[in-house]
Amino acid sequence: MGPGLDARERAADNGAVFGLYGHWYPHQRDEAAFWTLLLNQVDATRLSMRAIRRVIPAARLVQTEDFGHTYATPPCQPQADHDNLRRFASWDLLFGRVVPGHPLHRHLVDMGFQRRLEVIAADPCPPDVVGLNHYVTSDRFLDHRLERYPPQFHGATGGSPMPMSRPSG
Repeated sequence: MGPGLDARERAADNGAVFGLYGHWYPHQRDEAAFWTLLLNQVDATRLSMRAIRRVIPAARLVQTEDFGHTYATPPCQPQADHDNLRRFASWDLLFGRVVPGHPLHRHLVDMGFQRRLEVIAADPCPPDVVGLNHYVTSDRFLDHRLERYPPQFHGATGGSPMPMSRPSG
């Protein structure tokens, strides 16, 4: 991408795999774990880019995220709406936009993250390039009819977060 260093990150995607879906350590399946992990990754990105740019001033941050959309049956629509807001969270945080009036701000303050949001907003690290990843399994479908799915596909926040497309076999 040119001279210097290009740092890449997928903070929200990683936070979901570690904190919401329980696939990798710390194998959590709750929203507080997701936000803690995401905020930690945003802080690590901000602080790392500051240190890198002291040595390589032309370094650029390339922030990529899975751009999947969540669809839902009507009883799960509020969760799908929340998930669809959450997919922008790493970018909104890095740009310093999660402040009063942002659709996620009150929710995060209620979860105890007000001070962290203030610190991030006061010292943002806007990405130089925003990348959108979209895979065949990126889109999700939340279904309130859990009896239709094996227990390992039941979501922590209600509904079954099934990929819209899954490989057979």
